[in-house]
Amino acid sequence: MLTAAAALTALALAGSALAAYTPKLTITGASQAAGAAGGIKVKFQVAQTDDPTAKATFYVPQGYQLATSGTAGTQLGTAAASVFAIDLNAVVPVTGTVAVSNPADFAAQATACTGTAAHTAVWALNLSAAGTPLVVPVFVDSVTAGPVALFASATLVICLPPPDVPVGTPGRATLGAKLLTAEFTTNAITNPAVQGEYRWRATATPYSPGKGTVNAAATVEVQSLMELPTRLSLKATVKKTSKKGISLVNYSGSGLSNGQGLSAASIDLLKGSTATSVKKFKTQTTDANGTFSGSFAQRQAKTAIKVYLLARVTTQDRDLGPSGCTATFLPPASPFAIPCLDATVGGVTVSSPLVKVNVPAAPKPKPRKKGH
Repeated sequence: MLTAAAALTALALAGSALAAYTPKLTITGASQAAGAAGGIKVKFQVAQTDDPTAKATFYVPQGYQLATSGTAGTQLGTAAASVFAIDLNAVVPVTGTVAVSNPADFAAQATACTGTAAHTAVWALNLSAAGTPLVVPVFVDSVTAGPVALFASATLVICLPPPDVPVGTPGRATLGAKLLTAEFTTNAITNPAVQGEYRWRATATPYSPGKGTVNAAATVEVQSLMELPTRLSLKATVKKTSKKGISLVNYSGSGLSNGQGLSAASIDLLKGSTATSVKKFKTQTTDANGTFSGSFAQRQAKTAIKVYLLARVTTQDRDLGPSGCTATFLPPASPFAIPCLDATVGGVTVSSPLVKVNVPAAPKPKPRKKGH
């Protein structure tokens, strides 16, 4: 380890300029509730004109719980990617699954990638590109000590073969596949139980173009923030109106993320006659405090009816740029300072609890007097 650190330091001090390498990291959760299971989606992307990625290490923030006891073959999630296949001169979509793997199957690759064959767990991204199988191991380790333990509970490490070396070069990527975008989900990660802002981190290292040698001096850091929990409330009441056969349904609610109002968020309102038939009927925007309210007229029936309401908020991924990225990997967490290029906030979709209101029956018509 000391020898490797010294080598990295020497490369950094050599003063080579940063490569054309500007990756981005975006993390989203299946659930936005504190302490909830359901899993995490990791999205890593680089521009087609960037240097090829050699290695990426993802740091799971403190507070997240990692399950590592699954038996080999257990599916943890799905995977999707796009690669530029140099041999085909085309961008190729890649799909597959994420599964627990037998560490012994990847011992040699683990040693080459991380310096050791021993890891807490190994996951396999079992992919297919243009009919060609691709298996990418993910080396998983719980973190319990050292400088990294100050901000990470686990690491996920992926190494990729060089795509742009001559055909026939030992260890060259299948099809000359250069990673552009990779997404994978895993249900082995559970949200923190405590409200807060959780900063995911990744360090990524490219190859020197056309050489197949790792350009350690060009290593960069990228980040993605998760605000937990994100919640949406909704309540509704029914009022009489002066119009015969019409009731007025008043509703209100609020969106909160990490205790702060979701301002200027787009809220979809859904309603239906049953809990499973709700459909969108209105979209509005929250105020500066994350609150929203409104009303709608509901026609009465001959008998009392139930109306079911649901609110849903969807936020888009946001890029915070370099100003949102706070460098983590300074000595002693790293043998040399790694620049932090970019931070994002992953978009979320959250629904309110289902609300039921009772709309009274329409008034019965008064009987006509005799003789009229």
